[in-house]
Amino acid sequence: MSFDAHEMRLKSILAGDTSFLIPRNQRNYVWSEKNWREIANDIRYVFDMLPKNKNMTHFIGSFVFQKEDGDINIIIDGQQRITTIMIMLSAICCLQNELNDKEGFGKTKQYLIGDIGLKSEYQRLKNQDLNNLSLIVDSATSYTDNLERNQLFNKIPLSKKKKQDKLLLECFWYFYNYFLELSEDSVDKLQQIRSIIVDMKVIHIISADELDCYEVFEILNARGVSLQKSELMKNYIFKHVQPKTTVDAAKLKWSIILENMSKCNDNIEQFLTHYFTARFEKTNSKIDIYELVKNEIPREGINELLDELVLCSELYVYFYAPNTYEDKIISEVLEFFNMENQRQFRPIFLSYFIALRKQLITEKEFRKAFVLIRNFYFSFGLICKNTSNLIESGVYKVANAIYCSKESVRANDFFEVFEKYLPSKETFVNCFVEKGYSNKNKLFKNSKNRKEIKYILTSFESYYQHQQGGELMCDLSKCNVEHVMNDNETNDAPCKIGNLLLISTRINSQVGDLSYERKKEEYKKSNLCIVKNFITHHGGKEKWTEEDIAARGKKLAELAYSKIWSFNT
Repeated sequence: MSFDAHEMRLKSILAGDTSFLIPRNQRNYVWSEKNWREIANDIRYVFDMLPKNKNMTHFIGSFVFQKEDGDINIIIDGQQRITTIMIMLSAICCLQNELNDKEGFGKTKQYLIGDIGLKSEYQRLKNQDLNNLSLIVDSATSYTDNLERNQLFNKIPLSKKKKQDKLLLECFWYFYNYFLELSEDSVDKLQQIRSIIVDMKVIHIISADELDCYEVFEILNARGVSLQKSELMKNYIFKHVQPKTTVDAAKLKWSIILENMSKCNDNIEQFLTHYFTARFEKTNSKIDIYELVKNEIPREGINELLDELVLCSELYVYFYAPNTYEDKIISEVLEFFNMENQRQFRPIFLSYFIALRKQLITEKEFRKAFVLIRNFYFSFGLICKNTSNLIESGVYKVANAIYCSKESVRANDFFEVFEKYLPSKETFVNCFVEKGYSNKNKLFKNSKNRKEIKYILTSFESYYQHQQGGELMCDLSKCNVEHVMNDNETNDAPCKIGNLLLISTRINSQVGDLSYERKKEEYKKSNLCIVKNFITHHGGKEKWTEEDIAARGKKLAELAYSKIWSFNT
């Protein structure tokens, strides 16, 4: 390997005509308050110790750069720290501006802005995927006479769409407020804080050979530097992709993966875990994606791995945006798991997606598989509240079997493994009748209960209308949950599903806490099948009792088990 490694002060790196680039293939900015607090505490410690030890400083770690033409350095390792440092210096610039310390402001600005003469200023750090970075630095380094406190970004259209851009803005205000308190509005103390930052010691590692940079990256990890597994895996892929002329193509593919992950709350580690769980049948607690790639995938298979990761990252987006999938049934199943915040079955879904792409499963069987998984979890998890660890090994087994299959795949591949976990009809009915929701009763009053009950009632309405060969009469998402026997703070019976209807917002607002007799007259105005069925079977009753609630709940449970969430699809 050919590279230079030196201990340097940060101010030596942020000097001259040097600039730094974070390319799109790098991971997103992910530091949060925990990380900011740690570095802020380190600065505070040096600040407090300086009166006793004038040579006190802080070691911030190592930076790995790939040297490009001119004075451009591509950041291979250290982007989280250098991005945060730039934001810290921007916060100091802003505070010095507010204190009208033009001289101190200029000295801080030189670490953020380079100048190659003839007024050709440039920002030292560029990130091709962070919109707010350039906006924050540009605003902070543009001196404004009589700048008022907290007014820096009043007229700046900062981005708040991407999570990483939001984090960057939060980072600025975190350090702005921290340095404001630490400096006590003292120009001298602010200059002292800036000196502590730019005097930090770093190990500066630079090479013109990209492969050497990847090698150093791995060595740092082997020596205990904390790095995300996805970063190590990406580094390994870039190092071993063949032929070497395809490294740029590999970077483009990785940027596509990151773009897809930006639609998944930047959960790349979770995505990779689910993918490799399916591929290698590893439990989440045992899986190490970096070690798996190194030990299980031959180097000649790296290109194929990257292509499959791109495909699977595109598929993974459907878990976060179910309504973008073109098939309505698949979309509804994925929306159900979103509602339940249930991720355990994602390795199986991914495997089925891949099987469909490989034409190892028909679209009919594919659809059936998703419905069976949904119906299983509805009974097992939503209704009967079984814990996920009971089925953990089964999930990995099924996901891997489907992923590795070279023959036709069936929906029943799932059912044959999970049938033994399916609750009996008696257990299901006993649990189902206890489901409920209330606006008043603390035992039933929570948003999860409301979502689940509305989902159940909406599913009944869809089933009834489908049986009649009709189409949905209205937007069911805008309907409300109605308590036939008036909702009660202390009595559990009115909260249970046997007492609940789905009804339009208009009718729901009119019935309020009316008597049962008067409610029935309003219910007759509804076009919803679930309400019409209620009137047909119960409209002749003069009173609506707790016994009636229990009986209706049982009838609904039996229909749910045998038809709506049945395994006889």
